[in-house]
Amino acid sequence: MNRQQPTSSYTVYSSKKNTNLTSVQFNPVKPVIIIGDDKGSVISFKLSPNLRSSLKVRVPVFSPELWNKNFNIMFLD
Repeated sequence: MNRQQPTSSYTVYSSKKNTNLTSVQFNPVKPVIIIGDDKGSVISFKLSPNLRSSLKVRVPVFSPELWNKNFNIMFLD
């Protein structure tokens, strides 16, 4: 999965003309996105199950030997 590419896209429809979307809020507990516009309308979207799974994040392992080696090479160049 490429993090630079969107995983999905939705066209937000508003029945009113000349409206600007002003805020997007993500619920940290439930898979819901709420979008508000400048006229006071609120649109909510429920995320699909495919988008709910979190990405596996690799945690870098700290190695003092590797850090010292890279640190010394930086000063030698």
